[in-house]
Amino acid sequence: MPSRRPSQRHQLFYLAACLAIISCTITLIFWPAMVIAITANVFFSTYLISALARLPSLTPQVLRDHAASNDEPVWIIFLIVFASVVCAV
Repeated sequence: MPSRRPSQRHQLFYLAACLAIISCTITLIFWPAMVIAITANVFFSTYLISALARLPSLTPQVLRDHAASNDEPVWIIFLIVFASVVCAV
């Protein structure tokens, strides 16, 4: 089975990022002091909830089939984690 296109693989991330950008804009207008906290919470909440919604469809066979698919480079993962920590502090 061919692997999915990158746009399909990262669909949950794109959804979370779009909602975070929208929440950032709204928060800047109404609560500028809370922009980082609210935007980060919207991003991670959206991503986690949408990932949890997919959890029942992740059977052992699906995980086996996609285990060899390409992952993101380590530096990108580190950059996202580092940005998350900076936002949290």
